[in-house]
Amino acid sequence: MELIFIIICILAMISASIFDIRYREIPDIHWFIIGATGVVAMLWSHIELPWILMTFGCFLYMLEMLTDLIPEGRFLLLWYIATTSLFAAAAIINRDTSMTAISIPVCICLFRAFYQFGILNGGADAKALMSLSMAFPIYPVGYSLLTTVEGSIQALFPISILFLATVITMASALPIAMSNIIKKKDLDMRNLLLVRKRISDVRTTHCWIRQDIVDGELTYVKDADESALDRLKAHGLEYVYVSPAIPFIVPITLSLVFCIFVIDPIMLPFML
Repeated sequence: MELIFIIICILAMISASIFDIRYREIPDIHWFIIGATGVVAMLWSHIELPWILMTFGCFLYMLEMLTDLIPEGRFLLLWYIATTSLFAAAAIINRDTSMTAISIPVCICLFRAFYQFGILNGGADAKALMSLSMAFPIYPVGYSLLTTVEGSIQALFPISILFLATVITMASALPIAMSNIIKKKDLDMRNLLLVRKRISDVRTTHCWIRQDIVDGELTYVKDADESALDRLKAHGLEYVYVSPAIPFIVPITLSLVFCIFVIDPIMLPFML
């Protein structure tokens, strides 16, 4: 039955990836399906108080994640503290649940904080990782080609998914770096991983604008809005450096499949 739950989550992530590539917007139903699958999986063979507490906690996390009912600020913080306390109670009642009871709130709170502080740029990226934290709080044992059963029992598995997704995203920038090195056009460490595009072409593509006019000077920035293009044109420039906006849901999906069916990269040091 666990394999069915895994397939449902992977299919939901594949659908989310397609939406991210085509529209850059993903319906929240994907995250509900993944989170609900995790809840059903928890209760499938554990109709006991600790698991019921964690199920209710997951419901409260999803309520905040998928609706606008919970206001920002102190109330949101109290909501997360109260929700997390349900998992703490579950771990105290039954220590056998401790890995799941620790992994879910730690990962969800971590990913929520990453979004809050801009480490995860997209709300869909954070929602995907938060919902996967409910579906896969620990490594699903028995499906990996290269990891032993003993080495696969690991809490905080969603962090492995984020780690590998980040590596995949960074690796996708290598062709850009190689192209820039070969062309050697205005090359320095600031634009090694950036693409030089005509300003007139930027509006029709999905990318992060990395240059702007600040105090009358051309400056590299973390992310500029489209108004920067007008300022650059007014400054007499025809080209701007940008970063391709790679849909991060795609690397997350690839990472999920690879970690489950091939190997969890974080477990590699323990296998040597």
